[in-house]
Amino acid sequence: MRGLRGWIGAVGVGVGLALGAWPSAAQPSPGIERIVNEAARDYPSLAVAVIRDDAVVWSATLGGPDGSGAESDRRFNVYSVAKMLTGIAALRMVQAGDLDPDRSVLDLLPGLPSHLGAVTPRQLVAHLSGVGHYRDDVDWERYGALSCREPADALGHFVDRPLEAEPGERRIYTTYGYVLLSAVLGAAHRSGSYATAIRELVFDPAGMTDTRLDGPDASKVTPMAGSPEEGWRAIEVDASCKFGGGGFVSSAVDLARFGRALWDGSILDAEGVEQAMTPFRTRDGEITHYGWGMDTNTFEAEGERVLWGRHSGGSPGGRSFLVVLPDQRVAVALVANADGPSLRLPATSIAYLVAGVTPP
Repeated sequence: MRGLRGWIGAVGVGVGLALGAWPSAAQPSPGIERIVNEAARDYPSLAVAVIRDDAVVWSATLGGPDGSGAESDRRFNVYSVAKMLTGIAALRMVQAGDLDPDRSVLDLLPGLPSHLGAVTPRQLVAHLSGVGHYRDDVDWERYGALSCREPADALGHFVDRPLEAEPGERRIYTTYGYVLLSAVLGAAHRSGSYATAIRELVFDPAGMTDTRLDGPDASKVTPMAGSPEEGWRAIEVDASCKFGGGGFVSSAVDLARFGRALWDGSILDAEGVEQAMTPFRTRDGEITHYGWGMDTNTFEAEGERVLWGRHSGGSPGGRSFLVVLPDQRVAVALVANADGPSLRLPATSIAYLVAGVTPP
């Protein structure tokens, strides 16, 4: 697999953009255009949005089936990028005093099995709860065949399973853990509803007008399966039971707006952003490189700190990636309507070019 420098070189980006030479929203730089065009070859439809400072400086949708000419505010299944939004919602509730992050989840959801008694909201956010992920493709398919209105509708599929590790022992990436977290947030919120909590805590203050929970009647770009070589076919996708673990439909522009909200004060102040992007540790002190709903790390470029938070999403009918550089005030989102290669390299390459920084 190409590294970031290899990706940039392969698409002929060259030295990148000067900070003061960013083109208009209608005219992307040749380097960024090449990155997006190369990524779009693997998908029937792909949308991109770039925010710098306060404005969407470039957005576009490329593609064929159900994507040609589509606006960049069209909704796609964004899958696990939902964890990034849910982690921030949890942090906001902690800051407001509405959620004790170290309280047993049984205190909020007393009907849960007793073996979950040592699990806390903080551990669910950090993937340190011991709650497992999908066991295999069959488990994923059976779960995906469900349709849910509330997180409680989904819990019966997995909560009786034994923990795969003691809480706090090690990081186990888990969508089920975030579905349980969604139920916890709903129970802790004054409304008693996860849907209301995520809307009031994240969607509305971030200006995300095109983001909502998925469902059988959700309006979105048609999910596809197949390949560029074999062709594409429409498939049915209902990710409603994934809730904060992967159950949102959103647009590239809306995801970038969420990124902007991490530096403009809409949902967190500067101290809150630092907390959100500080990685958790296991009980033995091992750094997990995962903060409040996002992969996170930092490096130095020419004496400037580059702090980033990011998350990917992918499953049949959708692929997504969001990267946020709050110090440089840059957010880049890519979304597509089929599963395919990771969008990490193109999204991160664009973010670094726009920010004018060189990765290590």
